Amino acid sequence: MSRTDHDSADVYPLSLELLGLADELSGRFPRRYAHLARELRTAATAVPRDLEGGAAPDASRTARVRSFRRAECAVTECATLLRTCERLRLGRDSTIRSAKAAVGHLVAAILGRIRHLEVAGSGH
Repeated sequence: MSRTDHDSADVYPLSLELLGLADELSGRFPRRYAHLARELRTAATAVPRDLEGGAAPDASRTARVRSFRRAECAVTECATLLRTCERLRLGRDSTIRSAKAAVGHLVAAILGRIRHLEVAGSGH
């Protein structure tokens, strides 16, 4: 993978960390919560994929913003699922806390990228 926007600010590696934490959590769910495990893995997998699309240097500004917005939605879905895990006591508190911290950093970084692209696109 080439060095792109998301690499320089550690956003992409953080998304991979979230993916690893989500996989660790979901791998320990009781069978009756397999649907939640699947949803968490799917949402966490979408984050680095969509960040990659948002960082593509040959993509239009509109396409980049769209990809970053999808990444933001996936991170928000992860946050909701992590709160569900916390409420249902479906994992170690420390792992959930780490994942929630990663979510917070990712949302801030992604929103910053979106703002930057929107401002650059408005000519200001």
